[in-house]
Amino acid sequence: MGGPRGLTLIELLLVCAVIGVVLVIVMPGLRVYRSTMALQQARLQLISDVRIAREVALARHRSVIVEFGDGVSTSNLTTYSILTDLNNNAQADPGEPFSSRTLPSGVSMSSALHPTDRLKFNARGLLAAGNSKGRLVLQVEHCPPETLNVSRVGMIYER
Repeated sequence: MGGPRGLTLIELLLVCAVIGVVLVIVMPGLRVYRSTMALQQARLQLISDVRIAREVALARHRSVIVEFGDGVSTSNLTTYSILTDLNNNAQADPGEPFSSRTLPSGVSMSSALHPTDRLKFNARGLLAAGNSKGRLVLQVEHCPPETLNVSRVGMIYER
């Protein structure tokens, strides 16, 4: 009963080795899980923002523009903006509701829209003349890309 208490050096090394093996097995899965969650968050954010933009156009009887990129680049985008265009000049003026949105860390987007970088909803909540259907592709490392389609009337849905 009066023997020594505690762990030996060999027992501590064995516990450290087991923890190391478990971490080696689990870490790649956590990376994929984090990427999957970031992609899902970006997809839901983008769908929600485009649907809200369409609803605002319809409710306020104003044009709403969701713009992706800077008008030049249509790939590796990480931000987009939403403008309620009160005077129909297609640019942000003082006093017009404007917000810039950033995708979750590690997620990028490509735009295949016509015109190439924007969705413009008219006062009836439909895509304005000159806009047509297209797609937005979200991508993140360790996951297959997700494609969101935009119909001719401005509805956004998953493929």
